[in-house]
Amino acid sequence: MNYCPNCGARIEIVRRFCGNCGSPLIAVNAPVRPNLVPSVPYVKPNAFSFAGRSRRSEYWTLILAVAGFCICAVLLGHFWSGQGEEALSVYLLLAAGFGIPLLIWAYAVQVRRCHDLGWSGWFLLIELIPYVGWLAALVFFFAFAFVDGQPGPNRFGPDPKGRPVPWSH
Repeated sequence: MNYCPNCGARIEIVRRFCGNCGSPLIAVNAPVRPNLVPSVPYVKPNAFSFAGRSRRSEYWTLILAVAGFCICAVLLGHFWSGQGEEALSVYLLLAAGFGIPLLIWAYAVQVRRCHDLGWSGWFLLIELIPYVGWLAALVFFFAFAFVDGQPGPNRFGPDPKGRPVPWSH
């Protein structure tokens, strides 16, 4: 049962105008439509912070952003390759302007994913060791992308999923 927002009269059938006061009722009697907008991955407002924890969805958003950046950089580099030195300098400025914040965001998300798994963010420095770094990067990728974080709060902050502390004996 709907009521007129202007006069408060009951409206039993779907109408465009109130039978009592004549005010429009389109918003009141509008049918509820399903949300047809697809879900967009969420980037936190403090995306460049190294503190706290991060969910797998934010890590996958980062992966998609890095992949999109690489594809755009390759396509624009191919397009501007024969345009002269001025175009190359503009290309390099654009790449640095988007690449440096993306790199900072990438490290921040990876550190927060380490925190979500209960690890220190300093573990990421293993990737800098020669001959071992690529294997560590591969292990980190699979851990960050597919392993669920610790339930409940840990020493790095509250659970980003809002799960309670697991009960133990």
